[in-house]
Amino acid sequence: MRLILLSTPLGNLQDMTLRVKHALEEGQAFFVEDTRLFFGLMRSLGIATEGKKVWSWHDHNQEQMDFFLQKLEEFPEVFLLSDAGSPIISDPAYPLIKEVLARKGEVDSYSAATAPVLALELSGLPANPFYFFGFLPRQNKKREEWLRENTVAKGTYIVFESPHRLIDSIDFLYKNLPGDTPFVVARELSKKFQEVTRFALSEWGNVKDTLTVKGEFVLLFYLDKGQAIDFSAKGLEQMAEDYLNAPKPRKISKLIAEILGKDAKEVYRQLSQST
Repeated sequence: MRLILLSTPLGNLQDMTLRVKHALEEGQAFFVEDTRLFFGLMRSLGIATEGKKVWSWHDHNQEQMDFFLQKLEEFPEVFLLSDAGSPIISDPAYPLIKEVLARKGEVDSYSAATAPVLALELSGLPANPFYFFGFLPRQNKKREEWLRENTVAKGTYIVFESPHRLIDSIDFLYKNLPGDTPFVVARELSKKFQEVTRFALSEWGNVKDTLTVKGEFVLLFYLDKGQAIDFSAKGLEQMAEDYLNAPKPRKISKLIAEILGKDAKEVYRQLSQST
């Protein structure tokens, strides 16, 4: 059982690596996110698809895992690719990779540019360390929780955002991050209308109306030591309210862990042993 991840161009076909193109030409079995986009890519590259076996693998059909594992048994190797970029970056590759490795199968990757790394390169923000989180939560309560749990260290933070939620998400970050936080909006990376906007969050009011809210976005911001957000009091109050509304051991363990500065899993284990 051998699964090979193929990273495809974010938008510019000239970013296609020779290794990935060769795999598309010679490969016989493919798991793809969207079959229509896959066949469109093949046509754009002038690659014939006759005789190739293609199945759609996406977030909504992973309950059919056994079917895909069976196909991996039937072919010497199967190639997995998403619509653009790496199939493991905010795309559905991970569950399949986990199952293949659990069955002592082999996983390989033919890499290329990915949006988080390209955005980091263009941002002008420090690259060491950096943290990538996929898409921001949609609801403010979840966003507050995300900030409280994740923005606790020095470094550059990278997230994806859709055009429909872009302004709302940056509005939220503007209200909850220090005004001097360096911020970057990267749009349509590697494509014709690529645009990188760099500013301090305090300037957001002036920048907001100048942004083109179309395409795909990567947001980046840098927190220096001492800038990490402190939601401790507010966070503890919210966790206490959550526990009162739905008292569960895992919730109280998170509350105790925040107060004592301990690992929530260890607190939960101790609570479980004492009951």
